[in-house]
Amino acid sequence: MRRSVAVSRVCVVLVALAAGASAQVAEPHRKAGWWEMAAHLPNGTTMTRYLCLDAAFDSRHSVLAKQEGCTQTVEAVAGGYSFKKTCGGETTTGTAIGDFNAAYKITEQRGAARIQTDARLVGACPAGRKPGDMQMPNGTVINLD
Repeated sequence: MRRSVAVSRVCVVLVALAAGASAQVAEPHRKAGWWEMAAHLPNGTTMTRYLCLDAAFDSRHSVLAKQEGCTQTVEAVAGGYSFKKTCGGETTTGTAIGDFNAAYKITEQRGAARIQTDARLVGACPAGRKPGDMQMPNGTVINLD
């Protein structure tokens, strides 16, 4: 009798773990507005860009969006997410940590290269900017849609 209770408990735990491992993690959504994104590159330089986004743009271009032709796993961790994605035989691992309504940090490791991006909400999008507009360091504006 005791053995069957113990086996039942183990089975319940294993089922719960399996369910948690296969559960889809909800992607974070950023607050609409003008975001500053400073990418700290492996060569020691920092490239700062600005992005205007709204809810519709963010749902199409989420921080952890799966790219076509890639495999990806995302797990919730304290304060954010960890991820692993493989595209074309190249694997990237990393974390996205922070308050996606105000500021967050993405750290990515691809081979020996490590890139950290610090993003923060600056405020409303400037006049004349529409969702998807990204201002590059040289002032050029491109639309990502």
